Amino acid sequence: MTRLKCLITACAALALVACSPGNSSNDEHQQTSTNTALPDTAPFLTEEFDAQYGLGIIKAQYAYARGAFGAEVLVGLLDSGIDTDHIEFSGRLHAASTDVVVDGRPFEDYGNHGSIVGGTIFSARDGDGTHGVAPEAEFIIYSGWPPGCTQPGGRNCANFPNEGIVRAVDHAIEHDVRVINMSFGWPEPDSADSEAAVRAAFHRASDADVVIVIASGNNNFDAPIFPAYLAGEDGLTDTMMIVGAIGPDLKIADFTNRAGSAMNGYVVAPGVEIVGPSNDGGYRDETGTSLAAPHASGAIALLLGHFPDMTGQEAVSILRSSATDLGLADVDRTYGYGLINLQAAFELAEQSR
Repeated sequence: MTRLKCLITACAALALVACSPGNSSNDEHQQTSTNTALPDTAPFLTEEFDAQYGLGIIKAQYAYARGAFGAEVLVGLLDSGIDTDHIEFSGRLHAASTDVVVDGRPFEDYGNHGSIVGGTIFSARDGDGTHGVAPEAEFIIYSGWPPGCTQPGGRNCANFPNEGIVRAVDHAIEHDVRVINMSFGWPEPDSADSEAAVRAAFHRASDADVVIVIASGNNNFDAPIFPAYLAGEDGLTDTMMIVGAIGPDLKIADFTNRAGSAMNGYVVAPGVEIVGPSNDGGYRDETGTSLAAPHASGAIALLLGHFPDMTGQEAVSILRSSATDLGLADVDRTYGYGLINLQAAFELAEQSR
């Protein structure tokens, strides 16, 4: 517990430095609003908020001050399951949650990955531990690590079965999921047929206006891996987001697969030492693009919950258009559109209505 508290304190301090006016060379890119009266964010800057420094980096408090918490938005999580008994997830798990690889297998978080990824999206704002970007969102769990997988990235976890991706996407469409988070990937698909099957499923999701958010990968490549790179293709970019990781210093993390040729589908979010739920009822920290992606999924949920008439495609467009430029001017091959900025996103959404 002492270790967790020390990590939280350090991250909170870093977040304050990173988000303070005048500490970024990109301040000019953040001045997107003509509004002079900002909502009061002070009530939302709690210890629970500070425990997850990424919330401050993406300026989630400006969404909360408008009453946006992701309520009535159904989020899909395709991962290793979650700790269903964890206090952070109490009362909001959708009854249709299922394993999409092994029929009837419990979708508890046997890989100790889905709990912290899901928690980054939808941990409860209850005064305990941390809370997610969209703490009132409902969620449906698609557990789908391969049979025998006990630790993501381990011997039996090299590839997330493609049939699980397809089944999860089709199930999500059937159950009116608004956004699906996918924090996994591998350098290339198993075969041309499996790539085509996943691409076709993503097109079905796009046709149904379901947003898919995918981690770019942790290989230090110049471009995203499969299946994230599909989001850079024509016909999918409008409803998909690839997410790379930055640290508290707002610099691209050295492990992150950068935007490359998929830059038109790419944004960045915090992904270094993110604190969230573990699969034993406690909390832990984790680093990787797996933790960056759920910041974007939560941001989509906040927009869709606050603006009931907003389409998923519109939410994706707003998040990109309002992102803080961290690299070369305009969209670039490292940061893509830049850092998710919920203050600017909500201001842009309000101006367009």
